[in-house]
Amino acid sequence: MHIPFLQHALDAVFPPQCLGCKKYAQTYLCHQCFNSIPLNVDFVCLGCGVKTESQKPCPECISRWSLDGLYVATQYSHPLLEKVIKGYKYRFIDSLLVPLAKLMGRYLVSIKEPPFKDNPLLVSVPLHPRRFRWRGFNQSDLLAKELSINFGLEYINCLVKNKATQPQAEQKDKESRMNNIGSSFRCINSEVVKGRSILLIDDICTTGATLNECARVLKESGAQNVFGFTVARG
Repeated sequence: MHIPFLQHALDAVFPPQCLGCKKYAQTYLCHQCFNSIPLNVDFVCLGCGVKTESQKPCPECISRWSLDGLYVATQYSHPLLEKVIKGYKYRFIDSLLVPLAKLMGRYLVSIKEPPFKDNPLLVSVPLHPRRFRWRGFNQSDLLAKELSINFGLEYINCLVKNKATQPQAEQKDKESRMNNIGSSFRCINSEVVKGRSILLIDDICTTGATLNECARVLKESGAQNVFGFTVARG
């Protein structure tokens, strides 16, 4: 179980060490190392991975997805980015929320057509209550709230995970991930999503199974379209 004050107490006694350059600093990711993480400049199909002109799936894959498209700020394969995400999720270094949300924000303002045209509603991918109790926070929820503040977008916590599943990272292939996550989510406020464009927030996209299942539920509740937005893919 995550004990938030313990990390802060340790930081007060032992100054944080940058996860990149290993220098002692005020944060776990210094400015120079943060700037070394590259942003994505190309779009790829969330189904087959082929390079595309936009965030939408390619013509061959689009009919198989409830998710209308995917925005990804950077790649999980970058060694430092992997350390930052693992530090945030599994070492419970909650101060790493800020640079991760900042990466997402920098990406949004860097692309030609950011998803602001339809004034999207921000929705986060939920955790099962058991997982939430273990971690003490939902990383996707906190990222969505940070983006809401930074960009003045409306945020609502309208999805719940009502079925405990095995961690997606432990599933060996795409089919296993799809089967594992199926029928796991429920929308508890269909009125607020009806007719809206949704920007669905998560930290990592691997096969897209979780995002796609959430998109299916949101569309069944009346959402006009649903686009995923994650820190990384990998």
